[in-house]
Amino acid sequence: MDDQDAVNRWLAPAAGGGRGADQPSFNAPTDGDDDPYAPTARYIYDNRGGAAKGQTPVGNGGGVGETAAGWGAGSLEPAGGAAPFAGTAGAWGPRSGAGGVAPDDGQPGYGQPAYGQGGSSPYGPYYGPIGGSGLPQVAATPGQLAAPGAPDPTGGYSGFIYVPYAPFPPGTPPAPSAEEAMWQGIMSLAEPFAPLTTLGLFASALIVVLGAFFFGLAVNEGDWASGVHDAGVAGIALAAAYVIGMAVRLVIGRRAITALLLALVAAVLLGATGSGALVLSDPLHLVQARAQEAAHDYGGAATEYQLAGRSHDVARVLDEWGETLVKDHVYDAATQKFGIVITTYSSYPVEFHRAWSDLLSAYATWLGSATAATQLPYDGIVLDLAGYVHDPGCDTACQGTLLGLEARAHYQEGVMLAGQQDYPNAIVQFEDVATHFAHSAFAPRAHRAAASAYYAYGEAQMRGNPCSDAVPTFKTLASHYADTPEGAKARAALRTAVEVYGHVLAPPSPHMTIYLSRGVSLPSYFSDDYGAALGSDGWYTFAHVAPGTYYWSAGIPGVGQIPEVNLATGAPYPLSVAPLCPDQLNSCAFDQGYCI
Repeated sequence: MDDQDAVNRWLAPAAGGGRGADQPSFNAPTDGDDDPYAPTARYIYDNRGGAAKGQTPVGNGGGVGETAAGWGAGSLEPAGGAAPFAGTAGAWGPRSGAGGVAPDDGQPGYGQPAYGQGGSSPYGPYYGPIGGSGLPQVAATPGQLAAPGAPDPTGGYSGFIYVPYAPFPPGTPPAPSAEEAMWQGIMSLAEPFAPLTTLGLFASALIVVLGAFFFGLAVNEGDWASGVHDAGVAGIALAAAYVIGMAVRLVIGRRAITALLLALVAAVLLGATGSGALVLSDPLHLVQARAQEAAHDYGGAATEYQLAGRSHDVARVLDEWGETLVKDHVYDAATQKFGIVITTYSSYPVEFHRAWSDLLSAYATWLGSATAATQLPYDGIVLDLAGYVHDPGCDTACQGTLLGLEARAHYQEGVMLAGQQDYPNAIVQFEDVATHFAHSAFAPRAHRAAASAYYAYGEAQMRGNPCSDAVPTFKTLASHYADTPEGAKARAALRTAVEVYGHVLAPPSPHMTIYLSRGVSLPSYFSDDYGAALGSDGWYTFAHVAPGTYYWSAGIPGVGQIPEVNLATGAPYPLSVAPLCPDQLNSCAFDQGYCI
């Protein structure tokens, strides 16, 4: 509200007592006055309106400013050069000898102190004339008149009393309530925006749209379409916000054509941008897919083709991706790409058959790249090959190729394991080839490799404890791999003489001879195939004894040859000499004339 509006709120229609239609009322507000503009209007009139224009304020029935009280009509100076504040203390008006009057409309009067006298007013500090026309104004507080020469807060207007209305000091508006503040904020939208504000709002909207685009890129791993989609949504939302804002400003009074056109243009631009972005989001998948394929970003291209609904292009890109990986010797990942095409995109014959051809070639190249230091994931390869054999897309020729590759994988895994001295598992792989892939080119190679693994394993067992564990290994080698050099060596080793030793507890004579006989006929026949003297420590040793079954006996001077017998049956006790390893016989203790 401007100053004139505030004054107009206090303008009253002409009434008795000399009040004019264009003259302000000087009614003092009471506690119940609900006019929030009264203090402002009173101040403005006193300091800007009436006083500045030289108007003569009037009251009801002879109040302040009437000519009968000594004030000159049309002048703010006392009439006839009367001294200021000539009235009686306790009344309003100039001191001209006439009695003071009540403020207005019979409201309670408050005494205006004479010059230099004390007094009070419920309306706080006041200002009044000090001397004749043109003398400076001074300020006074209730009970004290200011000294001459004090600054004039009323702007230099003389001859008029100013009473600011409590509780607000001059020039300070009352603090608005929360509801008033809200409505004031809403109503401020009716005011014109500065050009920079209008431009800033539109620039901010564009920044939000751009930010939504980059946010979509970040969240969706660089997907252009997702970023454009998010930007489109943001553009449409901001366009709607512009329309709503324009409607609100229109309702509350902002009807300037320029403002409406600017808001409409901004809304149309944002809406068109958002709608266009949404329309273009799907085609962008295809654009980005082709760009990524050209840049050999096959993973990103496959994803974008899938989002664009181009499944045959996905299959084609996967084939290209796998072929590139084969060139880079990344065979495991390459076979996975071909496998996806075979199992998922069989409805596209060109890509499907291309994937099969690439798959078989990749496995052959992969297996052919193996060296002694290479450890391929043979278990996974074998598992994959076995699965592909049963695929409906694999014909007879394909199955033959796959079986050959599987046999090769088993064989090469066996070679790898044998090189790691894991002979038992290497033998499993070799025998698997010979058993399940007998018609494979790798079957004869696996047979020979198994023999070598058996022999190496047997030798390792002979060096271990117990050495006798090597016996079954050599026997298997001699029986199942007799056609191999290792089989022949195993047979010879099984016939080779071994060392045999033993111990006699408490021998009856220090000069005994121990015998091993193949044939015995009690009471007196012993073939005595091997003989060894008993040492002073009770131990004896046969350096070379052919593996087989023998009977033990001891020759005692003056007594004869005493056999080891089974006391329960009385029969000679047979002893077995095992092949390959030194053999320790059971200790013998003489009891009742026999070694038991």
